[in-house]
Amino acid sequence: ASGLNSTSARPGVGTDAEHLAYRAQRESWPENGTSVSRKALATILIAAVKDPNTRCAAYGVSNAVS
Repeated sequence: ASGLNSTSARPGVGTDAEHLAYRAQRESWPENGTSVSRKALATILIAAVKDPNTRCAAYGVSNAVS
């Protein structure tokens, strides 16, 4: 074993929207999630790196529901 921990994001279609709000669901896809802004995806990836509770998991990511 390499000893590396990894977290992956399974985003919907990337958009150029300016909003940062997102929904993330561990080991699944958020209900009715189809797209996510690239800025929101970057936000969740940075948060995942900082939070030890998100390690070794896959997250479905989509835009937040308004």
